[in-house]
Amino acid sequence: MGITKKAKSVENGIEVKEKQSSPVFTYLCSEIGETRDVNRFDISQNDLEIAANLYCMFKGAKTIFSTEDKRCKLFDCECFLKAIHWSVDRWWTKDEKIELGIEDEVETVDLEGYIGLINEVINTLNEYNEPLRELGKKKKK
Repeated sequence: MGITKKAKSVENGIEVKEKQSSPVFTYLCSEIGETRDVNRFDISQNDLEIAANLYCMFKGAKTIFSTEDKRCKLFDCECFLKAIHWSVDRWWTKDEKIELGIEDEVETVDLEGYIGLINEVINTLNEYNEPLRELGKKKKK
């Protein structure tokens, strides 16, 4: 995010805070160029590097900055004043996150489809019923 701390000035003995007029830079990072385990091995995907490069471009020309990168959004400062939270990842829609590969598309089924799925699970469990009973009998012996 790119929120700029503004200077305070004193005019006629009254402290005046300067308001930010430029938009706020935000970027969704999924990968940061290393694995997320204890080893921290390097990986090829690095959204953080792309975000840093775009932010540098934004910083140089805040009023005319533009990008086609769908992970990058600019928000008016007023959004932050009115927002309940600053968790900007929630400001991308579910469809946008699916398109970016951040979220998986959720498939829904109707009642009949759900009943069919349950029956498949029941049939699979029944396939293991007899072998497990045999195993139990052998274990008793």
